[in-house]
Amino acid sequence: MKILMISPTYPPRTGGLETYIAALSQELARIGHQVVVLTNRDDQTHPTRATEHGVTIVRASGLLEGNGHANYVPWERAYFSLLTDIEELLDTAEFDVVHCHTQVALLLAHMSGLAARTPVAASFHETNPLRDPLGQKRTSFILDTCPAQAYLVGSHAFAQQARAFGIVEARIKVVHMGVGVREHTSHDTSRFQLREAFGIDPAKVMISLIGRFTARKEHYRLLAAHSAMRHRQGAVIVLAGSDNSTDERYLRQLRNQVNQLDSASIHMLENLSEADRDLLIDGSDIGTQPSRAEGLGLAVIEFMMAGVPVLVSDVAGLQEAVGGNRCALVQTDDPLFYAAALDKLTADPVLRRRRGESMARHARTHFSITRAAAETLDAYSEICGAS
Repeated sequence: MKILMISPTYPPRTGGLETYIAALSQELARIGHQVVVLTNRDDQTHPTRATEHGVTIVRASGLLEGNGHANYVPWERAYFSLLTDIEELLDTAEFDVVHCHTQVALLLAHMSGLAARTPVAASFHETNPLRDPLGQKRTSFILDTCPAQAYLVGSHAFAQQARAFGIVEARIKVVHMGVGVREHTSHDTSRFQLREAFGIDPAKVMISLIGRFTARKEHYRLLAAHSAMRHRQGAVIVLAGSDNSTDERYLRQLRNQVNQLDSASIHMLENLSEADRDLLIDGSDIGTQPSRAEGLGLAVIEFMMAGVPVLVSDVAGLQEAVGGNRCALVQTDDPLFYAAALDKLTADPVLRRRRGESMARHARTHFSITRAAAETLDAYSEICGAS
């Protein structure tokens, strides 16, 4: 099958969206399908076309700063410049299915004419797009004028969101997002390398929060809980993530607060490479996600895949991620409850190991990329057969 993925972002940018699309594309290519990813070219050093792990990456340069004529009309360039790259791509390729990740990708597929001749699947990864400026009107416009034959949602939480948007049940298919298999670095080796790279004390229990630096992730909840921990002297907090699509004011305020705290106990690591991010996961003793809302929480699943026990907010998407491991669900909006849960794991390495093993079994059973790819292919076949 010839598959076109459209996504506004892709590695080396980091985040749940980017991690999943790369893993899914690579798995589909591994089992013999032809996969092209159309994404943005963020930097002049990125090639416009490359092959990575069997996947063809086409990076659109229309929005790259300095690209194009100085007299372009900014509004026209913002809305229409990507069509040049789409036109060049379609001159050389035909596809069996187009898979649009995010609302803007679906809009581009229709605006370019791709959707008029190729079956379209859509996956919306935005956790709460209605909170964006004019988010309700934008969402309604795209769904009314740019339909997909199927909406592949990454969790039951995302399915509920799709129903709230007015998408008919028959077009909603839950395909739980998955995480790719990788070689893990031993805990001790990871901690040694993290000390060398970032000065993180290997003797302390490392509690890590990985996620975009956005207000929804509620980093402040973890900082407040750390202050209330009885065993905080034996723990180190790591906030790691991307500033991709973040609120600059929130990021600036978070940096300022971290700088005012104990630098030996709290580390803020921005825009880590994929290799350093993997090291952080493998070297963590506890993973946490105090978000106020999540569609699923891929970073949490990555922790569990590595055998790292997690503590997360008791909200829909994260409930789905941890499954029967109810001990992972915490009232993170209450710093005392959150601190008590962190203290319990910090003080008990045997409990950490036992919970980590249970969570690893759950994640490997329910969130493998091989399962996600197989279910995605089933959905592609359905819409191709119906077209």
